[in-house]
Amino acid sequence: MLLANISSIINDMESYQNLNNLREIEKIKYQIQQELALTIKSPIMAALFSGLVPGMGQIYAHNFMKGFLWFSFFIALTSLTFGVKKFNLPATSFFNIFVSLSNLFIWLYIIYDAYKTVKLYNIDKINILSYQTLIFLIFIEAILIIILGSIIRAL
Repeated sequence: MLLANISSIINDMESYQNLNNLREIEKIKYQIQQELALTIKSPIMAALFSGLVPGMGQIYAHNFMKGFLWFSFFIALTSLTFGVKKFNLPATSFFNIFVSLSNLFIWLYIIYDAYKTVKLYNIDKINILSYQTLIFLIFIEAILIIILGSIIRAL
């Protein structure tokens, strides 16, 4: 009888210890879920952010250099668009249409790139701006700034 009681107490202690272990495991699982919820980003949100402000979706994915470069590139191209309109060219002139359409396509590409950047961020693949792309964007921005300078001087 005493042996059965001791055995019952030991079983109760083991089940209590298992219950505590289960509680600890559940706490750890909850903490992991909370951390994952904070680190997983939504590609749709990134696309929306870049739709509102070009480059903001890349910044949302913690790719600050890429976001800043896309933003400055878009601002330079937009400035060129408005600079061309100050020449009082007809709205249907080839140059005016070309600059406006290229601005639109660049913006759409920035939105797509934000979506793609967040998808890569979520699977822990860093999508750093390649050296060639960085040089290309800086070169194009320099050309746009030179064109804007000449437009401003002409006015």
